[in-house]
This record gives sequence, C-alpha cells and structure tokens, in this order.
Amino acid sequence: MLKLAFSIWCVLIILNVQESLTYAGSVALLEDSSNQCSQFCLTKLHPMIENIPKTETTLNRIYGEQQAIQNKLLEVQSKLETQQTGLKDLLLAVEKNLDDQKTSFLEETHCKHNVATMSPKFQKVASRYFYFENTLKLNRLAAGIACREMGGHLAVIKDEQEFFAITARTIKNTWYHVGINDLDTTARFISETTGTSAPFLKWSSGYPKPNTGCVYLYNYGMETYSCYDLSYFICQSDIAI
Repeated sequence: MLKLAFSIWCVLIILNVQESLTYAGSVALLEDSSNQCSQFCLTKLHPMIENIPKTETTLNRIYGEQQAIQNKLLEVQSKLETQQTGLKDLLLAVEKNLDDQKTSFLEETHCKHNVATMSPKFQKVASRYFYFENTLKLNRLAAGIACREMGGHLAVIKDEQEFFAITARTIKNTWYHVGINDLDTTARFISETTGTSAPFLKWSSGYPKPNTGCVYLYNYGMETYSCYDLSYFICQSDIAI
C-alpha cells in the first residue's frame, strides 16, 4: 500500500515538472516574438510610414489655404468697414447740406415775406431790417409791445459786423433797449425772440452788472440796467435771431 502511494506521488511530481517545462517553453517563444513578427509587422506598417510625409505635406497645404482665406476675409472686412465709414460721412454731409439749403430757403422766404409786409419805418442795416426809435422813451415791456405792433421784435444783434452797423446809426451817449436779458434762472443772457443764448454780446467796461436784468445798447458797447428804466429802443423785423 505504501509502495502504491509512493508511486502515485512520483507520477504527480513528474507530470508537474513536464507542465512547468511546457509553460517555460511557451514563454520563451513569446520572448522571441520580435524576430518572428518583424517581417509581418514591417509589411503592414511600411505603407503607413511612407504616407507620413505626403500626409504632412497635405496638412501644410490645407493650413496655408486656410490662412490665405482668413487673410482675404480680414481684407474684405477692412474694405467694408472703410466703405461703411465713407458712406456714413457722405450721408452726414448730404444731411448737413440739405439742412443748410432748408435753412437758407426758410430765411429767404421769411425775409421776402417780411419785406412785403413790414412797416415802412424799418430800414436795411447790414443784411437785416431795423427800426430806431429816437423820440419816445419807454420801459422794456412797453418797448417790446411797440415793436410787435409794427410787426417786429426788440432787436437782437447777431454778430460784430451788424453791431457796428447798428451803433453807427444810434444817437451818441444815448441808451437803447434791445431784446436781450438774463431774467431766466440759468444766469445767461438770452434772446427774447428765440429764448436761446444771445449770439453776440459786446460789453462796455465794468459790465454786465449783477441783478440788473436787461441789456441796453450804449455808444459802442452793451450795458445792463433795470428793465423798468425808460429808454429809446431798436426793433428788428424778423424772428431769426
């Protein structure tokens, strides 16, 4: 019985050794796979390796074309922006020209209307028509009413040329009401005709004085006094200024 068990044990040992040798042989075969597979692997990889330069060239060409297209688009965009700016400037110029023509037409029409309907007392001074009251002295309110009854308004001087043309026709050392005051709360001198800032002011030395209200023309300058003071006055025929 012991001999049989010993024999079986020996057979098992022998079988286990053979299995180990067989496995070791398999591992030896896998470790040598590079030599056995080299020809097969190179055969499959060779076409792919040969295509790498061609693929790289194609990719570079595509990238170059994309860059060229992008540069062209940027150039077109720049031209469009320049054209848009040019068109905007052109439209603004056309709009300004139309506004100027409209203003000129309205002024010309209004001037013709005033010439046809104004009182014969008005006389042309520079480019507009004025009336100089040199006999009757009134306060500011009454002077304004008198001008409106003649179809006009208290005069507002538009520029230096007109200023000297008007003062040349006034009596020396005499005050005249004009249509400018600072009675609003904005502390600025405004045209009583338009309600906007007076376009031209030429103050005498020491003027304007605070808290006086109304502007008077005196010799070759403007001065401020109470609106209730009696004075001669100057009317204008239009409402442009």
